[in-house]
Amino acid sequence: MSENRIEELMVRFTDGVASSAEEEELRGYLKNDSSLREELEAHMHIKKVSDQWIGRLALDQASPRGGEENTIRNIGATLFIAGWAILAGFGLVEILVSADEPLWVRVGLGSMIAGSMMIFTSLLIERIKNRKKDKYTEVIR
Repeated sequence: MSENRIEELMVRFTDGVASSAEEEELRGYLKNDSSLREELEAHMHIKKVSDQWIGRLALDQASPRGGEENTIRNIGATLFIAGWAILAGFGLVEILVSADEPLWVRVGLGSMIAGSMMIFTSLLIERIKNRKKDKYTEVIR
């Protein structure tokens, strides 16, 4: 009795591709060893769970959600960001050009804006470059 042969028989039986002769051979091994029966039950349980996940993945692929597939969400996010940028932009410009604000406030605020824009731009460029190299574009999240 080879352990590799028993493992092969269990996998073939679990996958439903075992011939009747292989099933008989496996039953002979199972009669003599209760640990093998427990192992086969574990294999069958794993098979059942993985089959359920395959069904779930098929449903996930069939239903559009998130990302590029949701046009309304993309338009809403764009409008929200544009509105926020307009309101914040005009407020910041008013502070920067106002003679009423001390020089240190205008310089500090200008530095913060410049730094934030540099960080955002570098992250955006990196994301665009990585999108072309992404190996996991087919993964459903």
